[in-house]
Amino acid sequence: MTPRFSVVCTSYNRPRMVSNAIESTLRQTLEAWELLVAAAASNDETLAAIEKTSRGDERIILIRQAAGRPSMGERVGTTRYCATINRARKQVCGEFIVYLCDDDALYPKSLEVRAKAFDENPDVHVVYGRLRSVTRDQTVHWDSSSPPKPITT
Repeated sequence: MTPRFSVVCTSYNRPRMVSNAIESTLRQTLEAWELLVAAAASNDETLAAIEKTSRGDERIILIRQAAGRPSMGERVGTTRYCATINRARKQVCGEFIVYLCDDDALYPKSLEVRAKAFDENPDVHVVYGRLRSVTRDQTVHWDSSSPPKPITT
């Protein structure tokens, strides 16, 4: 089956977070997806977490990227993620691409709702989903469907 969505998830040494991102993809109500997890020079603990959470699901593809100096035209730091996304993008098979950072999660109907939006609006090429900023203790700091809440420290 050709996937409707290719979810590209980048990760660098955050085993717990990337596991949560993978779990959120596994919970999707729409099953026509593939998940490419691009582990940018990640440590063994992160790679083991990705493999364990993937549970042998053939829709999940681990892209291992070796450590070392950036190639020509790549820079270190946050641009490493851009280079990682671009490498993963070359391997996608889906009709649409969804980016999922390793510290994010998809709502369970995220891909289903996006598919419906594309089906009902054939001239639309980009769909954004609802976003919410939540801390580890589940405090919601802002939600894209409501005005931002001030963050107090």
